[in-house]
Amino acid sequence: NITLQYIALVFVFVFVFRMNSSLHYLFFVLALSLSSDCYCAEAVISVYVIAGQSNAEGQGELSHLRALVDSPLTAETYSHLVDQNGDWAVLDNVYCRYNENERIGKLTAGFGFRTHKIGPELEFGHIIGNATDDTVLIIKTTWGGASLPADF
Repeated sequence: NITLQYIALVFVFVFVFRMNSSLHYLFFVLALSLSSDCYCAEAVISVYVIAGQSNAEGQGELSHLRALVDSPLTAETYSHLVDQNGDWAVLDNVYCRYNENERIGKLTAGFGFRTHKIGPELEFGHIIGNATDDTVLIIKTTWGGASLPADF
C-alpha cells in the first residue's frame, strides 16, 4: 500500500506543475493525504474540499436566506442557521478557507462568492459539524466562468 501511495504522490507532483494554478490546492491536499503515514491520536481534523465553478462559489443571497429564516412558514427548517440573538450562527468546530479574497475563519454565513452570499459550504458545514465533535476544515477552491477546454 505504501508503494501505491508513493506512485500516486509522484503522479500528483508531475501533473501539479503542468496544471492551472487554481487546481494546486486540490492536488496539494490529495498529495498530503496519500503520503501521510502519521496520525495524531490527540486530535482529528476532517478536511473536505469543495471545488468547482460558479455554483460552488456560492451565489445565494443572504437576504433571501434571511427571509426564509424569518418567515413563519420556513423558520423551523432554517432555525439552525441563526443563534439565540437572530445573528448568523458561527460553528465552533467547523472552519472554512476560501480562495476568493483569501477568507478563512469559523464557518458562518458569508463564505459565498462575496461576503453577502452563501454557497454549499454553509449547509454542508452544519451537517458535518453537527455529526462530529472533531474539528472540520472546508477548503473551497472555485472559479466562475471557466472554460473546460481552456482552464482545466
